[in-house]
Amino acid sequence: MRAEAVEDARPAWLALAPLTDELPQAQRATVVLRFGYDLSNAQIGSALGSSADAARQAVSTGVRRLRQQRSGQPE
Repeated sequence: MRAEAVEDARPAWLALAPLTDELPQAQRATVVLRFGYDLSNAQIGSALGSSADAARQAVSTGVRRLRQQRSGQPE
């Protein structure tokens, strides 16, 4: 990823980062790696010792929980 793109994404990430505190540790790690560091699912899986599919599912579940938190919906 280009350095400029990382800089452009930083304000959005800073707003999102505190919300990840409510996620379970594994989901928080995948969401941070995906959106904070712009890693692919394969890279996340490799970093966490799982498959790309497992990483994709954890990111998806984490994002769903974040959306539910923002909207006030129960999990």
